[in-house]
Amino acid sequence: MIALRQPDAVFSFADYLAWEETQTERHEFVGGVAYAMTGGKQGHHEVTANAFAELRRIYGDHCRVYSQGFKVRVRLGLDDRAYYPDVFVTCQPGSPDALYNELPCIVVEVLSDSTKRVDLGEKLESYTQLASLANYLVIDPNRSLVRVWRRATGWQEETFTGLDACIPVQCGEGFPDGVLNSAALYRNVFG
Repeated sequence: MIALRQPDAVFSFADYLAWEETQTERHEFVGGVAYAMTGGKQGHHEVTANAFAELRRIYGDHCRVYSQGFKVRVRLGLDDRAYYPDVFVTCQPGSPDALYNELPCIVVEVLSDSTKRVDLGEKLESYTQLASLANYLVIDPNRSLVRVWRRATGWQEETFTGLDACIPVQCGEGFPDGVLNSAALYRNVFG
């Protein structure tokens, strides 16, 4: 996904939410500025759909799994941010009218050339400030490479390569631990 800055538009978080409701495309929000999100390549969408399906298989009976169209709000002091993760899991109750979620336990971003720097920098820094987050996964759609940061390891990066990799995930105490199979994440991507 490519982010394009909206020129000369600085918003409060409440104004951003109201403004975005009138827009035809999605916008992430950082530092009072809205950034339009554009489409991605086929591999990006395949990996996103596969990650959603696998997380839904693991957590669907206990939690909610969302893909691309629902925002996560991150509060960093006075700086409110809103991102559209490719996939996220929350095990906290929510409202059907909510415009965003603040309590994800797992966030997944699928890399693209235009967002790699943001996904591995700004978003990593932002998401790991969420008290509810247990795992942040970044998946490369061009090769079998999954990077994982976990609260339990002090946010140390773990790397999983190859289609035989098994990637442990968890949403915290009281919820089942799971394993993502790399072959399932990359189904229909390489050939």
